[in-house]
Amino acid sequence: DLVDELSSGVVLRPLAKRLTITKCPLPVETPPFNQLLRDIQCRRYTLRKVQ
Repeated sequence: DLVDELSSGVVLRPLAKRLTITKCPLPVETPPFNQLLRDIQCRRYTLRKVQ
């Protein structure tokens, strides 16, 4: 039960705190090269080694 967990010491974080913690910023109007660079930095894509 939620009330029992709260009374035993479980602390809930405010929703605003959880939403502000993000790995990558929200996309903004940027050139395609910068979008690709951001995707690589945020590890949305992985690069393969070229032979």
